[in-house]
Amino acid sequence: MIKLILTDYDGAYANQGGKVLAPARKLKEILQKRGVIISLVSGRSIKETNRFVKSENFSPIFIAELGAIIFYKGEEITNLGDPSKYKNNQSFIDYLHRTNSHDAIYKIGAVDLLLEKAKTKKEKLSIFTPKDGRPGGTKNNIMRKKGTVLLRGKIDLKSFNKSLSNNFPYLEIIDNGFIEIPNSDGTRDHAYHLVIKGANKYSAAKIIQKKLNCSYDETVAIGDSLADLELSKVCNKFILVKNPEIDPDVIVENFKRGIKASEAKKFSEKIIITKNCGSLGWVEGLEGVIK
Repeated sequence: MIKLILTDYDGAYANQGGKVLAPARKLKEILQKRGVIISLVSGRSIKETNRFVKSENFSPIFIAELGAIIFYKGEEITNLGDPSKYKNNQSFIDYLHRTNSHDAIYKIGAVDLLLEKAKTKKEKLSIFTPKDGRPGGTKNNIMRKKGTVLLRGKIDLKSFNKSLSNNFPYLEIIDNGFIEIPNSDGTRDHAYHLVIKGANKYSAAKIIQKKLNCSYDETVAIGDSLADLELSKVCNKFILVKNPEIDPDVIVENFKRGIKASEAKKFSEKIIITKNCGSLGWVEGLEGVIK
């Protein structure tokens, strides 16, 4: 029996553009009446994610900032990832004790390193917010991030993560897909999250499962992007909603490249790719899994 559904919002429960179709709302209500917990998983700030939770009547148990922040029945939990990665860096530990992860990542110098690399390599990378996003006041962090630093542009992700590995081995950049609003020239930037290694959707979901006493076999996850596939490690079935911009088969193959062959086989057995996009794909996938 399924007890927990972990779901992405944009491109999964909602269509690209944010519109939620009636069939998705209806199925959500039916499942909730059966006692299924439908938990939102988002890259947005906790404040913004909570707004969607309330407007769409999701469970008060949700994940924000790609897993760096967890909200559990009124309690805000900071996911500090894998402490073994930074146990020997006392400066970073001190910053984490004095402030949040977002500000600590800035203060340690990681953001400046990446921006300088982009400038040198002539690649496109900038702070997501128009007020620069650096710590020092709410005006500078208008996205209200607490766990990740949000960047935008188009970079060689592998190369930038290598630079982090050489200088800040406890941090990584995650590509969270295209930004919906195009640039003035019609191109679209990627949204990148600079995060503590291990402070991801997978570890956040494990925390929620433990609190709910919910097993792997009692969990289904659903999303439409490469970043969402991290949740496939905590569930019996993962529903990949068709993405109109990226071939789902390409998303799957890219994910497989980052895991062991034995894990790839298990992953292939649990993945379900929908024919429909957005809300209708959300309904299609869940109806096929939950009888």
